[in-house]
Order: sequence, then C-alpha cells, then structure tokens
Amino acid sequence: MSEALWQRRLDRERQARKTAERLLTDKSRELYQTTVDLQQALAASENQRRLQLALWGSGELIWEWHAEDDLMRLHHFSSEPGVALEEALLWADWIARLHPDDRGNALQAWEEHRCGRCEYYDLEFRMRREPEQGWLWFRTQGRAVERDADGLARRITGTCKDISRQHEAEEHLRLLAAAFANNRDANVVLASDRHALQANAAFLELVGIGAGELPDLELERLLLDADEQCPWDHLFATDHWQGELICQRRDGQRIPVELSSTLVRARDRQARHLVLSLRDISERRRAADHLRHLARLDVLTQLPNRLQFQERLQRALQHQHDDRCLALLFVDLDDFKQVNDAFGHDVGDALLQQ
Repeated sequence: MSEALWQRRLDRERQARKTAERLLTDKSRELYQTTVDLQQALAASENQRRLQLALWGSGELIWEWHAEDDLMRLHHFSSEPGVALEEALLWADWIARLHPDDRGNALQAWEEHRCGRCEYYDLEFRMRREPEQGWLWFRTQGRAVERDADGLARRITGTCKDISRQHEAEEHLRLLAAAFANNRDANVVLASDRHALQANAAFLELVGIGAGELPDLELERLLLDADEQCPWDHLFATDHWQGELICQRRDGQRIPVELSSTLVRARDRQARHLVLSLRDISERRRAADHLRHLARLDVLTQLPNRLQFQERLQRALQHQHDDRCLALLFVDLDDFKQVNDAFGHDVGDALLQQ
C-alpha cells in the first residue's frame, strides 16, 4: 500500500474523530451554559456533577471569548464536587503561548470564523502551559454564539484538549506506514479469510500486479511448498513461521522466496490478521547452486572431482546386486613432474586438460 493511500486513510479516520469531537463540544457547551445559568439553584444537582466529571474525564477545558473585553476565560474542571478553576487572559496573551510556527494559522483561522467566513473554529497547535515547560499539542474547537448586525462574532465559546499523546501515536503510525510502504521486502497483510488487505510496492512488483488488482488476487496458488501446496493452515495456526517457498507470479514465473509470517491476534486471542514478508532469494539460490557445482568439479579440467567420485561410488555400492560385479579402474600418471619441470606448469595444465 502506498504512503499516499495510508495518508488518505489516516485523514478519513481523523475527520471521523473530528466530527465526533465536534458533537461532544456542542453537547458540552450546552451543558456548560445550563450549568452557568442554574449554578445557584443546581449547585448540588446530579446533572452538574455528571457534567463536571465528563469534562474532567475527557481532559477538556471550556473557554469563552467576549469581544467587549477581548478576554479568553478558561474553565478547568476537577473530579471534586464543585471544584473548578477559572483563568482569564487577554487574547494576545493566549496567542503568545502558541508555538511561533503555529501562530499564523491560529490567527487566520480565528479571523475567518470571527468574520463569519467559516462555521467552526477548529485547529491543532503547539502550546506551552508554562514558560519553562515543553511544547504540547492541543486541539481547540469553538463556534460563535453571538454576532452583531455586521456578522462579526461578539462571543465565541468552545473546548480545548491536550492531544499530545494522540498526536504522538499518529506520528508513530505515520512512520510505521512509511516504513511498510517503502520496505524493500515484499509485505502483505491478510485477513483471517486469506483476503489481501494491504500490500507495499515491493509485493506488487514481486507478484507482478497493480495496486488495483490486489483485492482480486488469488492467494491459493501464490505461495507453494515442495508438494505444490501453500501451508495456510500452518501459517494461521503459528504465531511466527519462517521458511522457503515458491512464489508464483501472475505471469507464471516461479521465484524462490524466503517467507516470514506473523500472526496478529485480537484481545480475545483469536487470529485476526496475518502479516507476510517475502524476500526474493533467486540470486542466493543461484549462488548456492554455483558453489555446489564448483565443489563437485575439478577446477582445472572441469571433470568430476574426488567428492563427486566418492558420491557416485557410494551410490553404486548401495545399488550393487549380488549377481553383478562392480569394477573400479585406477589410472595414474607416472613422472608427470618432469613435464612441469621441463616445460612449466602452464604446459602441464594444458596436457592434463587434453
């Protein structure tokens, strides 16, 4: 699977999460407004207690901006009944807390929403809670609840949440996606029904298909063992497996591969996905065959050497029948040293080859 496809998938997930968070923001704002209006009458009510616990549990704070004083009022919540911390600071001071690289986008998004050019104020940025602390990622959402006759916002309210861990997890996922997509080994992820879900470019090239053909890929004849069968049952029953198989490409070409499989289980220990990593070992096989070939031939004459002779003799003795004889002829060259001494080793080698 390409890195761009991973990014689009991540963007869809983030958009779905933003929609859910926007709904939570709207509900939290409504509940908060109800709490402010009825704070005296409902100080000990269960509804206020639930609202406070919900906001505390979600890690969100509620903020309000008023045009007449240009103040940002921050409302922090606690798990203790009736305990809340309020903080007020100028809008300029709030912006000053933001990372310098994020201030431009924050100001632009704020101005577009304040002037009514966009419906929501939704932004992710880095900010320091205290000057000596490091940068943290925050997500803020809001909406104008009052506008003047010209359409300019008079009061905007919303929520703000620390998403540093979430941002770190997304960055980690993005790095893993890039590593998967750009891995030189062929990687593919299979569902429990042996359906291919994701694959990188190296796998598509190894199998000889395009990205659009992956969902229709027939895996039954893709990986074969010595018996011309794919050990699917064994792969889906073993957490880790490694061995050599034959990969049969779409064009029919058969390529020896080293396969490493990892079974990914869900929390209920049921097999959910199988991750396969394939490496083309054609060159390694050719090199090994060549070495085996050289090990069984005489370097000078390219005739079977002593090792091959011993193997053939052993096989002949094993298959020897009682009613048949076996003859062994030994040929030796006497005084060959005189040829090397008189004419040199090159001439001697040429004579041996003849």
